Amino acid sequence: MQFIDTVTLFSAFFADEKHHFKSKKIVNAIVSGKLKGVVFSDYVLDELLTLARVKKGARVSNEILENIVGSEIEMLKVEQKHLIVAQEIFKKYYKLNFTDSTIVALMLDYGIRELYSFDKGFDSVPKIIRLGE
Repeated sequence: MQFIDTVTLFSAFFADEKHHFKSKKIVNAIVSGKLKGVVFSDYVLDELLTLARVKKGARVSNEILENIVGSEIEMLKVEQKHLIVAQEIFKKYYKLNFTDSTIVALMLDYGIRELYSFDKGFDSVPKIIRLGE
């Protein structure tokens, strides 16, 4: 099982994004079934849709929502126990935002070690292997 973060998902949708080519390749592998067991979270969905709405507009963010909801990517839900762990991670790792901290909390809880991300902030967290570069 692997986790996919907001930037990787966002970049896959937009050719003008720095990591578009690599992100698109990852997402295409998920959609085609070549890459199985990839998950994201409700917090990542929120961040993705908010970023898309701010940068690209309401119509585009709605299209992304339709694509994500009907996709092969399983969505994990952040629960209270994850928020407690995320709070500690957020305080300890200054390069992670709070959504990133919830990603790490979920990964630790589910025993997920691999993360599709271009965010080097995750490199400071032991036991997390960042994929995609």
